[in-house]
Amino acid sequence: MQVTTSAIVLALPVEAGDTSTRQYGSAISLIRAADWHTTNNVVVVTPAFSSTPWFADRAANTTTMPVRQESYLLEVIVPYLRNRTLGGVSLAGPISLVGFSKSGWGTFSLMARNPTAFHRAALWDAPTMLGVDFCQWLSGDMWGMMANFGDCETWKANSPVELVRAGAGVAISGRVWLGGQHYFGSMCSAHGCTQAPGSPFNHTVQFHQLLADHSVIHLYDDALDPGRHEWSWLWLRPALDSLLVKTDPASTAAR
Repeated sequence: MQVTTSAIVLALPVEAGDTSTRQYGSAISLIRAADWHTTNNVVVVTPAFSSTPWFADRAANTTTMPVRQESYLLEVIVPYLRNRTLGGVSLAGPISLVGFSKSGWGTFSLMARNPTAFHRAALWDAPTMLGVDFCQWLSGDMWGMMANFGDCETWKANSPVELVRAGAGVAISGRVWLGGQHYFGSMCSAHGCTQAPGSPFNHTVQFHQLLADHSVIHLYDDALDPGRHEWSWLWLRPALDSLLVKTDPASTAAR
């Protein structure tokens, strides 16, 4: 039997445990209903995490129970998929990432930190502008961020805004789709952080401008709002389609 090769899309979850939730819905269910994976010869996988996912390795000196979500993805999930053949289909094609909210942060952070491991990244309505100054200002553990990062240096090493400021966007230029927005257009008004550094936040718009300022070519669509902060075919379909692009013409530059 002839073995064909398929690309892989990792749909990164927003919460721990079951990746289909009443609050956020299910990426896999939406993709299966549209038969997008079959039409485009793509295997779609949703990994699961035992704790709130921020897709980082926690600072080693902050806990006796290390959280190593980035290592888990790179050293366990990816090799596992690479060694699989499903119905005569080898999972040896490029691996791309899609997510929103916390997992949108994860798609960009993982891609920027591991530019040769992943083909493309697509993110929607994500808190991309929360940098190290926000970490230093923050008291408490909003959304489980400190429980995952452990300290502000680890936060900084994984933060999308800090990665772009440090020049990490150059290696992934032309391979990012950025969409929005809903919840993170007004994050501070919702969480009482109007005094935080960088506020008022409009993450999608500000991150788009940051990418443009650092000459990081990307596709951008800020008109996609399904009315809820969730997996929605309204934004997921263009996000997924962006992962199929094989070339990076100048027309994809930030506009």
